[in-house]
Parts: sequence; structure tokens; C-alpha cells
Amino acid sequence: MAESSQEEAIANDISTSRLRLGEIGSEAISVIQEITQRLTPVELKYPQCLKTYELMKQDATVVSALNAGYIQIEKRFTGAKIRFKDDSERSKEAAEFVDWCLKNMDNQTLRSVARNAATFRENGFSVLEKCYTKINAGKYKGKYKIKKLGLRPAMSLYHSEPFVVDGDGRNITYIQQDPNYFKNTISGSLASMQSNPLKIERKKVMLMGYNVTDDRPMGSSPLRGAFTAWREKSLIQSLEVVGTSKDLAGTPVFRLPLNIMEKAASDPTSPEAISIKSYMQQLANLHCGEQTYMMLPSDLQEKSSTAQQYDISFLGVQGTGKSFDTMALVTERKKAILDVFGAGHLNVGNDSEGANNLAESKNSLHNSYIEHDCNIICESINYDLIPQLLAMNEIFLPEDELPYIEAGLPEEVDLEGVSKAIQRVGAIGFIPKTPEILNEMFEMLGFHYRIPEELLGKENEKAYLEWSEKYLP
Repeated sequence: MAESSQEEAIANDISTSRLRLGEIGSEAISVIQEITQRLTPVELKYPQCLKTYELMKQDATVVSALNAGYIQIEKRFTGAKIRFKDDSERSKEAAEFVDWCLKNMDNQTLRSVARNAATFRENGFSVLEKCYTKINAGKYKGKYKIKKLGLRPAMSLYHSEPFVVDGDGRNITYIQQDPNYFKNTISGSLASMQSNPLKIERKKVMLMGYNVTDDRPMGSSPLRGAFTAWREKSLIQSLEVVGTSKDLAGTPVFRLPLNIMEKAASDPTSPEAISIKSYMQQLANLHCGEQTYMMLPSDLQEKSSTAQQYDISFLGVQGTGKSFDTMALVTERKKAILDVFGAGHLNVGNDSEGANNLAESKNSLHNSYIEHDCNIICESINYDLIPQLLAMNEIFLPEDELPYIEAGLPEEVDLEGVSKAIQRVGAIGFIPKTPEILNEMFEMLGFHYRIPEELLGKENEKAYLEWSEKYLP
């Protein structure tokens, strides 16, 4: 018996005596920022960065900034026009042919092409394969037209070597696509499949990039610049959710006599220890919402007529001990993400700051970003697609006579401002009343009417003068 008591005393001294049951260590949330910085080179390294960008697109702020740009880009290419040299008949004929081709692609429109091309805003670059087919009927029978401009997803490119360069390392010769990307991988992992990449000649694709420089032909995604702000914003939002759940449910605080706790600590098998363990389980169930009530003894403390020996209360997160505002932290990172895309106007009015002048300024900045993105797409069409299309049809023109595409207006025209400008400039005779100028004015003012085709051109000048005398006194 004495030997048993001695062994029990030794065991209690080693394992349970003065053992603190609560949590002592910390999750060290403050170092998560440092860990994020260390993981940044891994998460933003190709091709892992493409998966990271897909994850970032699930964030409401990121997708709002992206969509705000896509909507404007699609709108501008919906109203895009094919321009040509006015005094060149062959330039006009080539422009009509290009316009016909862009309007008669198979199951594609210029708007959808622009949307596919603009994916360089996510991945840093976009690849569109030029597919042609022969015209079998109609005015242009026997010529070649654009069948489609097929998007080749960035994730589908061969990960080990997406771009093959020549021996000098200066020019891209092939784009390589991984055929495994399109296979059903339910029965086996993608990594276990082996196949030869599909090689697409550089001259057969339109390659567009964002933030392209001479040493970085693949470009750099704006999402790379928003990565740190997105990571921190996601962490703070998750902590806010945890804090909110604590504040709503309340943290249970349980009070019981000191002698009960001492007996439980000295003997884990005692009735006191068993009862405390039962109370702890009930508290956990209350906090998780798995239990709606608990029963406690109603004995009063000695020398007191009101204070009970056993007591429970629920304390919410009051926020008085915090030296920071999580909402402000989230807002700052949200602004940082929107500013990467020049889309700060989306946040105007959501915080204490908000004014018409500020909104107009930020909207003007966003239009500059959209103008830049549209120029990237237009350059690829004007200097790659159109010259190749015309050359395939044996149409060779000097550079100044080549037709070109011009994106539509960035936003709705201020009719009051335009009408004032026309009136003031026209009053001093600085607006020639040519059919081309009049058509541009009708377009800016939103009129559907245009000068009839039979009145256009130098050969129809007499007929136009008769029309203008009748309708333009």
C-alpha cells in the first residue's frame, strides 16, 4: 500500500502536479506575413503563378477590378471601326475586305476576340492562334478569310518549355502546347502522362503581353503586384470571421471553488477532477452550439448571501484592447489591389472619402489603363493579323495605305460639351461640311443616320452638293 502511494505521488509530481491545463503557446499570427514573403517566390514562379492567379480571381476585389476592365474593353471593341487612307481606292477596298472578314468569323465576334486577348491582364500574356479558311461563295469567293482566332489558355502551354527560341536566344520560333491539358485525368494523374507537345509556329499566333519589355517578352501580370495585398487581405478577413463568431457566441467563463480545483489537480481520478472534466466538455458544447443549457450547484459562498460557488458567464469581444482596426486594414489592402488596375473609382463612396471630382479623376485614370490595354490588342491586329491576311490574298499595300482597326470611344460622349464645341468651331468656319466629317458628328451625337453611300467619294461630289443644298442650308 505504501509502495502504491509512493508511485502515485511520483507520477503526480511528474505529469500532473501544478500542470497548467490552459494554452501557453501561440500560433504566432504575426509571423504569417514573413512566411508569405518567403513563399512569394514559389507561388509566383512559372507555372505555379498561373494557379496562384486563378486562386486570386476568387477574391471579390480582384474579380471586380478585372471585370471593370473587361467590360470597358469589350464595349470599345464592339464599337471598333476599320480605318483606311481616304484618298486611296485600294486602301478603301482592302478595309472593306478586312471589315467583312472580322464580321464573318465562325462563331466569333470582334468583342469575344478582344475578351480572349485581354486575358493578358490576368496571366501577363495571351496567345491567339490565327486560323484561316477559303471563301466558297459570295463577293470574295476564292479568297482566304479568318476562320477564328482561337485562344490557347496559358495553363495549357507546355510547362517545362512554353516558348522555343532560336539558337541566338533572340526570337521565339514556336509556342508549345501540352495535349495532356485536355485529357480526362480521373483515372490517372496529369504528371504521369507522357506525350509530345504540340508545336505552333510563331507566325501563326498573335502573342500579346502586359508590361512587356525587351528582356521580358512574356510580360508580367498585374496580379503579381497585387499578390502581397491580396494575401494579407485574405488573412485579415479570415481573422475577422473568427473574431465575429467569438463575439456573437461569446466566450464562456466558468468559476468554481479553489479547493475543488486543487483536489482535481492533485488526483486526476478524483470525483472533483471528473466533474471538472464534465463541465469543460459542456462548455465546449455550448461554445460550438451543440448544447443549449448546463446544470450547476446553487451553493452560496461562505459569508455571502448572493455570491454562488459555481458561476458561468459569457464574455464577448469588446474591442477595447485592440490597437488596430481590422476594417481599416482590409480597406487599405482593397485600395492597393484596385490601384494596381487603376480601378480605384470602384471604391469611391464605400468609405469616408467620396466626391464627384475624386470619382471623375479616378475614372479618368482607369480609362488610361483601358486605353493602354486596347492599344496592345490593336497593335497585334494591325501589325500582325491584317498584313498577313492581306498578303495571303495577294493584296500588297504600302504602310500608309494599310487598313487598321481603331477601338471605340472609352465612355459615353458628353452631348452638351460636343454640341458646344461644334457650334463654336463651326461658327468661325473651321468645320468642313464633307460627308465624312458629318458622319463622324452623327456618330458622336448618337444618331443612326449616315450620309448615303451614293453621295460619298469624289466621283459623287456633284450629287452631294445638291443634297447639301437641300438638307444643309
